Amino acid sequence: MTIKQCALLMFLTVGMASARETMDCNFGWKFHGGDGDAAAFSAVSFDDRLWRAVDLPHDYQIEQPWAEPAEEQKRMEKKKQPFVSRGFKELGIGWYRKELKVDPAWKGKRVLLDIGGIMYVGDVWFNGIKVGTNEYGYLGTEHDLTGHINWDGKNVVTVRADNTLNSRWYTGGGLYRKVHLVVKEPVSIARHGVFVSTPVITDKQASVKVQVELDNLTGKKPQAAVAVRILSPDGKAVANGNARIQLNGKSTTSTLELTVTQPQRWSTEEPNLYTAEVTVTAADNVLDNVSENFGFRTIEWDPEQGMVLNGKRVKFHWVNVHHTFGALGAANYEAAIVKRFNVLKEMGVNGIRLAHNPYASSFYELADQHGILLVDELFDQWEGQNNYRVDFFDAIVPWSTKEWIKRSRNHPSVILYSLGNEIWTHQIANLGKHKQWRVPVYNILKEECVKYDDTRKFTVGLYPAREEGMTRSDERYKDSKPAEIAFVSDVMSQNYLYSWFATDHITYPDWLFFQSEATTVGMGKNYFGMPEEAVGLAYWGAIMYVGESFGWPQKGWVNSVIDLSLEKRPQFHYIRSYYRDEPMVHIGIYEKEAKLVLWNDVELGMAQMDESWNRPLNSHVKMDVWTNAEEVELLLNGRSLGTQKNPLDNPDQRNKTTWQVDYEPGVLKAVARTQGKVVAEHVIETVGKPVALKLEADNPSWKGDGFDLQHIRVSAVDDKGRLVFDSTDLVQFSVEGPARLVAVDNGDMLSDELHVANERSLHRGTALAILRAGRQSGSVTFAAEAEGFEPIALTFEVK
Repeated sequence: MTIKQCALLMFLTVGMASARETMDCNFGWKFHGGDGDAAAFSAVSFDDRLWRAVDLPHDYQIEQPWAEPAEEQKRMEKKKQPFVSRGFKELGIGWYRKELKVDPAWKGKRVLLDIGGIMYVGDVWFNGIKVGTNEYGYLGTEHDLTGHINWDGKNVVTVRADNTLNSRWYTGGGLYRKVHLVVKEPVSIARHGVFVSTPVITDKQASVKVQVELDNLTGKKPQAAVAVRILSPDGKAVANGNARIQLNGKSTTSTLELTVTQPQRWSTEEPNLYTAEVTVTAADNVLDNVSENFGFRTIEWDPEQGMVLNGKRVKFHWVNVHHTFGALGAANYEAAIVKRFNVLKEMGVNGIRLAHNPYASSFYELADQHGILLVDELFDQWEGQNNYRVDFFDAIVPWSTKEWIKRSRNHPSVILYSLGNEIWTHQIANLGKHKQWRVPVYNILKEECVKYDDTRKFTVGLYPAREEGMTRSDERYKDSKPAEIAFVSDVMSQNYLYSWFATDHITYPDWLFFQSEATTVGMGKNYFGMPEEAVGLAYWGAIMYVGESFGWPQKGWVNSVIDLSLEKRPQFHYIRSYYRDEPMVHIGIYEKEAKLVLWNDVELGMAQMDESWNRPLNSHVKMDVWTNAEEVELLLNGRSLGTQKNPLDNPDQRNKTTWQVDYEPGVLKAVARTQGKVVAEHVIETVGKPVALKLEADNPSWKGDGFDLQHIRVSAVDDKGRLVFDSTDLVQFSVEGPARLVAVDNGDMLSDELHVANERSLHRGTALAILRAGRQSGSVTFAAEAEGFEPIALTFEVK
């Protein structure tokens, strides 16, 4: 069920019984940074007035100061500097408390606390009694409060969030996803208890299989009725079904099959979503009601075509992203997700590999709505990485596989399950000892998953991807076979090693090959150099992120075509030239050549480029001009500098021409032609001194729901309104009205400025301010000022 923000969802009832209630529990929490005594902090009587008031989602780690290494630590190997993988933020504990208001009408019902995620692991108390834990914070948990409610007094939830466990990237910390209170009858639909599948789809009709799992906590064996109604994308009822169930024990499952005529397909271009409404009744009383969105789409996996969606091949034009949102840290906002979807789709992205863990439920819902395909990944490296407080197999695997699959299985955007990523440290440690190393783990995980969904294929992101964990330094590497897991997984997913695809495809013609991580240093050639039959690729780190730094003062990953503030770097357009079909041309100017570093046996790096035509006089300028047209002409102040053909037959250079130009101020123009006809142009020009600030907002329909965001770009411009690229002025921000400033950024990963502040320096001429709406309508004024500029403001109406 899609939860509408800041709302109480109560379904209509028949007779005296009521249906499920889902209530927002995201506002009015108290927060304490640092550990403390659990018995004291969780007690109802504890005085938390000195704790800070916060609203969820909340990431306490992004608020912390940078943990700059000591001078002797800076001289250490980059990957060994303290907190380098976590973005130079100290690890620690955070506590949360909230008083819950209970309704006497809930007596006799189940009262459940649904927590979307506690980063990294967490413990939950209610009225001083521990009611549950979350040992893997990338998944949500449900905690039963029913037997511990104080009907005549105060009721308090307490949460301890611990992000001190090992991770290879910035995780964030705290209650970083939404929390809801769910009240339902003892007979009700189980957590993620509706499974909708579409086993047969034709243009004329499609079958819909709706599996409904019911909880029965009455201690009796009552009868119930299940009704299913299918709604079309425009909300019209197109199918109905009913069944009677005899409830035996605590859990009973019923399956209904329905038929929908002339189904509208879900695709990346037309993401049509249907709704299955499931209602449970007994003695004419509605006991529960849940709605699940789903889509009609056929997927075929063909060794010669890759993935075929609704009868049409769809090559993976993908990226990898981590779960964080730049300056917002790990706090999960729907508006931040949509913002990223829009930028990625502009580049031509049609899918995302979720690296390397499940995301918030809203991410999948929005991917369904926006037509974004997903590889849904459960884990990074498996057991033995100090990622868990408890045993991986006994405590993590059974619960996490169930929660993950049941939550993901109705989403048409999810087309492939990935059980893990880069388990190479274990393989290397056991070279030659276990010929089938990791295969048993894969089989255990898959066996658990298919209990809940057998409609999708499974994979693992492999690196190293050769037998026995071989790397390039092994003398047998050039004659090696694929990794052992490749022989049991449904799709051969390899990180960075696409050069093996051609020969492996000859040896294993029935396999499917996916470049699950591709470097930006190899962009272009790693796309055009793949065999045509490969599934496609996903670029690693398309958007910069905090963490996985190469050493202080760099705060995170920088080999990306979109910076942390979501500004597009010039190479964005190189990928766009082959990810999209529309004719295009774009100029990128070299600032610095790529400085390559070796990272886990992979060469990484990316040239620093800009689009500024303000250069030193008499300088010699190197540039790339990217186009998917047949040829490109470069003109400087109207004078042709020549024409170059697109080297379409050269995978290493295709869609890229490189130029050396003697600089002179004025206008530089690239003109792309196909069959002699102009199909695209790009112009950069010399700009004047900065004279004003410019504000641009991205959300014309800002909702006063307490969650919606407004991203405001501030830029320094000249007297003609053109961006002045080299401006670095410090800009101060202020907000009046029902909203608050929650984050600032400028995309500079070397900056020591904090993301939770009311000021930010310009970088490459811009900065970003992110506002969070309050829970009421009204007028909001955002103002920006900097020394030497007239103050500027924008006024919005929050509705």
